[in-house]
Order: sequence, then structure tokens, then C-alpha cells
Amino acid sequence: MITVNGKVQAVVQDAVSYQRTQDQLNMLRILVHGQKQIAEGKISDHDEFFKELESEDQDL
Repeated sequence: MITVNGKVQAVVQDAVSYQRTQDQLNMLRILVHGQKQIAEGKISDHDEFFKELESEDQDL
């Protein structure tokens, strides 16, 4: 940590730690998006999902 007048102004990280932090933040964003979809009722059950998936495969 780099401080100015006793207050943290910047944090220096190695590249591996930085990438791990970014990966964790991305996973949290995905989870929040999923929770929002569940709250909005934008869900489908297992059978419905695979039925749609098979239908898309047949269209190719």
C-alpha cells in the first residue's frame, strides 16, 4: 500500500493476484445477474431448458 499523509492512496498487486481478483469480481457479477433473473421470474426448469436446446440444435 502506498500512503500519503497516513492515508492509503494506492495498492500495488502482482499480476497473478490482480487477475484472481478480477476473476472473482466477474463471478460475483454473474451470480448477481442470475439472482436478478430469478427474482424477476426469468427461469426455466431442466426439461424446458433441454427441450429448447435440442430445438436449436435441429435448426442448425
